[in-house]
Amino acid sequence: MFWEKRVNWDEVIPFASAWYLWFFFSFPVAFFANRYSYAEISTKRFLLYHFLFFLCINGIHIVVASAYIDFMLETLTKEDRKSIVDKLVISGSFYNLIIYGVMVLLLNSIKYYRDLQSERNNSLVLQKQLTDRRMSFLKQQLQPHFLFNAHHSVITLMKIGEKKKSIEIMEKLSDLMRFSLKENSNIEITLEKELHLLQLYLDIQKVRFEDKLRAAFHTDVKLNEALVPSMILQPLVENSIKYAVERSSSPSVISISAYQEDHYLVLSVEDSTMEEVVKNIISKGIGLTNTEERLKTMYGKQQQFEFRRVDLDGLQGWKVTIKIPLHYA
Repeated sequence: MFWEKRVNWDEVIPFASAWYLWFFFSFPVAFFANRYSYAEISTKRFLLYHFLFFLCINGIHIVVASAYIDFMLETLTKEDRKSIVDKLVISGSFYNLIIYGVMVLLLNSIKYYRDLQSERNNSLVLQKQLTDRRMSFLKQQLQPHFLFNAHHSVITLMKIGEKKKSIEIMEKLSDLMRFSLKENSNIEITLEKELHLLQLYLDIQKVRFEDKLRAAFHTDVKLNEALVPSMILQPLVENSIKYAVERSSSPSVISISAYQEDHYLVLSVEDSTMEEVVKNIISKGIGLTNTEERLKTMYGKQQQFEFRRVDLDGLQGWKVTIKIPLHYA
């Protein structure tokens, strides 16, 4: 039509419509492409299998298309029929190869993408499971350590005849463990719950140390629903009690702070005392080491953990600062 030549539709339509046979061929090709995909067999076997299968498909297509055209064009002469068959064998085989190759390439690409997505999802699920297990392990590791120290305090008080204080500690400990077990399955809890948990722990220690231990909370109520790792502050406070309160004869102050800095939540625990009780280098120990490991496992490079000496206006002590992404329940 473009070159202003006469078009014989009686010949064009049957020949063109023969390509619709690929609608039926697409199903076995899809099955074969999925059965022998590039990712599951070697390159040589992949090329060999699909080349042999293409020869079968191509042969069937040529035979069926020739019969179809012969049926549609009943007035074909012997020479015209031979011409059409020759055209199908030469040009038809070429186009069949292109169609078959595109179908196999497309189907393999789709399968590869789906397998890649499935593998990625499985990897993420596995990584989350490993992270959760590691977090549970690190969290459970703290509880025996904490219970040992609490029971040691009770035994010490009982030895010196402080029966009333011992009973009070055990009652506080029961409240603490009840609350802790209630939140045991949660990797993260709200800051409000975390501070409540810490207050129960401090109540136990105050029974033992009385006025020697003073605690000051500096937190913004707007951050109450912010999520933090469960029992993240208790080992920090325990560390302050061990190296400041226990070694000092004068009152010691433990300051707990929580504030927002850009898109981060900053938590800090700082102890101070009037005496020279913190001159020696203090190792992190299981509590701080465990805390640092938990933060790295949960937040990776998005967290900061700082442990340093503070010396201000004659007050000496240690300060631990945690910085994590701010997110809410």
